[in-house]
Amino acid sequence: MSLANIVDERDNFCSMIRSELKCRPKHSDTLSCYIANGRIVRPSASDTRCTNRRDFVPISDRFVGDDPFEIRFNPRGIENLVVSRDIRRRELDMIRVIVGQLNVGFRMEENGRDRFVTMENSSMGHCEVELKVSRARYEGDVGQREFEIIFEPEPPDTTPLNAASLTIDKVRQPTQCHNRRIYFFGNSEDFSLGNSGVFMNMTTSTSQMYISNREMYSFTETTGELTSSKLMPMYQKISLSLQGITAARGPLPEIRRPASTSLYSYADV
Repeated sequence: MSLANIVDERDNFCSMIRSELKCRPKHSDTLSCYIANGRIVRPSASDTRCTNRRDFVPISDRFVGDDPFEIRFNPRGIENLVVSRDIRRRELDMIRVIVGQLNVGFRMEENGRDRFVTMENSSMGHCEVELKVSRARYEGDVGQREFEIIFEPEPPDTTPLNAASLTIDKVRQPTQCHNRRIYFFGNSEDFSLGNSGVFMNMTTSTSQMYISNREMYSFTETTGELTSSKLMPMYQKISLSLQGITAARGPLPEIRRPASTSLYSYADV
C-alpha cells in the first residue's frame, strides 16, 4: 500500500506484514538472526474497519531483505545490533522495531516490587517506562507445544518459571522520551525520495511480554500521527511469538562489512 492511495480524510487504510524471525545462538549473549518469508498481507474482506479491504493491492511481496544480523544482550536486555554497513536505513529501522520486542529493559533481580518505574533504551529513544511484573501458575496445555523453554536458576523465594508464567506490562509516554526518535514502519515506496519526510509522531506506547516454559510472546501497540503532506492518525501493533525450536543446520551466516548499531531508530550504523 502506498500513501498515495489515501484520498479521503475518512479513509481507514489497513496493512499487515507477516514474517518469520529465525535466530540461533552464536554465543551465550548473542543471537544470529535473519528475517524470512516477509510478505504484505491483504486485509480481511470482512473487516469493516478497513476502507481498502476489497481493493488492496500491495506494491511488493517483500518488505525487508533476508541478510543476517546479530542481537547482543546484556543483563538488562538488548545491548546492541550488528548489521551490514550496506543495510538500508528503512530496513534497519524495521529490524530494530521487530527485535525490540525481545528487550526486557531491566534486571529481574534489581527490583523486588511488582510495580516500578525505570529508564529503557528502545527504538523510541531513552524513555521512562512504567512496569508491572506479575507471576501466575502456568495453566496452559502442557502438551500443546513440541518444545520446552529451560530457564536459569532463580532466587529461592521466587516461583520458578518452569511452573509459572511471567507477564511484563510496560507503559511509555513517547513525547517525553530523552533522545526521542522518529520512524515510519512502512514500505520502500513510502520511504522513497518522494516521501522521505514521512514519519510517525508517536504519542502513546504500551507493551506486554509473556513467557512460560511452553509459550513466549511480546507485542507493542503504538498510536500517533503520520506526518506527510497532511496529518493522519495511526495505530500500529507489532507482535512476536515463539512458534518452534528446531536443531540448526549448516554454518552460521557471515555478515558482510559488519558494524555495531543501537536500537534507536534513525541512528547511524
